[in-house]
Amino acid sequence: MIKDKTFRDCIFDNFPQFPLRDSSTSSKCDRTLAAANSNDLVILRGKLDADYHEWLRSFGLGSDFIIEYGADTDEMTLSELIINNPEPIKEVIRDTRRKPVYVPWFSSQKENEAADILNAGFFGSPESETFRYNDKAAFKTICQQLDIPVIEGVSFEMQPLKSENYALMKTIVDGY
Repeated sequence: MIKDKTFRDCIFDNFPQFPLRDSSTSSKCDRTLAAANSNDLVILRGKLDADYHEWLRSFGLGSDFIIEYGADTDEMTLSELIINNPEPIKEVIRDTRRKPVYVPWFSSQKENEAADILNAGFFGSPESETFRYNDKAAFKTICQQLDIPVIEGVSFEMQPLKSENYALMKTIVDGY
């Protein structure tokens, strides 16, 4: 959590999302709730888990400003949902009279477009850097090159169309 209140106030909107739509990965975007201030605007792809939100609020965490898009599937990213229907967010921005800053977990052209539609400042990394540092194996290699301690273990890249790749993965897993 950011402790500098001045900076915190300018980072008004925080819309993280999982960048790749994969049916095996649930993309709820509610990790932002725990980091949110009561005055932050939190945008959710799906529906708010009311029990979780109530529990967070009992500890003084979470936000009073939550917009739910209610998406049941991962067919669209949060940015695409915003682009298709920005009005609920624009209404809160008008009501609070604050200048929003869009802080996505993943940054691409869609996130830039969503920020423009909301007339929001944009605070994100280039798409290539997002992919680079979210690749755990590549990040581990960079840390090792910089003599930063890492957890021991084997990195493995899935290549499902290659049978020798399956055999290598099986050997690694069997070793554990």
